[in-house]
Amino acid sequence: MKHLLALISITLIVLLASCSSAQYRLITEHSEEINSILSEDEIKILELASMAPSGHNTQPWEIVIKKDGSWIIQINEDSLLPALDPHRRESLLSIGAFIQNLIYGAQSLGYSADLSFLCTNMTDKDIVRIIIEKSDKNHSDFFERIMLRRTVKSDYKEDSISMEDIDILKSLVHQEDIEVFFYPGGSQECQYINGLQILSNIQQVNREDVQKELANWIRWDNESIYNNRDGLNPDSLELTGIAKWFVQTFYNENSVLSDSFKTSTMKKIEEMVSKHGGWMIISCRSDDPVNILKTGMAFEKIFLHVRELNIGLHPMTQPLEESPFDSNLKNELDIKGIPQFILRLGYIDNYPEPKSIRKSIDSFIKFE
Repeated sequence: MKHLLALISITLIVLLASCSSAQYRLITEHSEEINSILSEDEIKILELASMAPSGHNTQPWEIVIKKDGSWIIQINEDSLLPALDPHRRESLLSIGAFIQNLIYGAQSLGYSADLSFLCTNMTDKDIVRIIIEKSDKNHSDFFERIMLRRTVKSDYKEDSISMEDIDILKSLVHQEDIEVFFYPGGSQECQYINGLQILSNIQQVNREDVQKELANWIRWDNESIYNNRDGLNPDSLELTGIAKWFVQTFYNENSVLSDSFKTSTMKKIEEMVSKHGGWMIISCRSDDPVNILKTGMAFEKIFLHVRELNIGLHPMTQPLEESPFDSNLKNELDIKGIPQFILRLGYIDNYPEPKSIRKSIDSFIKFE
């Protein structure tokens, strides 16, 4: 009977893994150590922080809980992308988004999060110190914004994003050393970025080191999705129906290196750049780690507000990852500072459910 119950439990887990409901995205049961040291609110704040976006969904953050109650956010060196992101720029941008989620998550539960930057070099392990304190202010709407945020790649309308909506998004970013640029659909600048996207993606899909790295972070089947709880999966890649069944049944790591995969990737890229409402670029004054972290925070502020405007957002950073397109972009568009994000925007009729799952906070917390 015990073995039968175990078999039934495993079967249920597999079935749940195939469900689309967002409630299975996050593990909410934690170790006795975490439950005994952290309060229920602190645990929830960390869960909300972990819902931040990251390149290939690597979730490159760790937290050390100190005896004095402070939290040290560190970079997880096992989650780096040395081929795609050799200088850790994108990992730090992701940690910036994590920090912003943590701040908003704290505020949603009636706390403040005071932070001090610790890193001075791109290779530093310790990134930020956080102190959580009770506050008399509460921004409960942040909770829903964080849980419903998702990247949307498909079904964009061709209407250009209105300048009124762009001004709303720009108003969220107040740092003097960060600038937000927008190039509406149909503009000459927009067409230029469309072309750079095609050229840089062609170059990237033909880089074997990058494609092998991508293959390592794709979870094709339900078992690997729920065992790893990171990386990309058919749902987050927006595959549905027969296409989803086909890749889950027949695809593996080697498939990413095939000519057919490269061809289908480029076909999808061409479809995406042909239909959207404009490009947003976020730049910072210098490429030191603190400015990069602040840019990641600014990006997340924008990301958490596009849904209410019925705007889909899709980071497409390939021109910044491939030379000479990174310098071409900056020079041709006369962008001040250093571009850190290229965001494809478009109005959509219906926002799909979030699908990208997250690791348990147990996996990235240490106590000292």
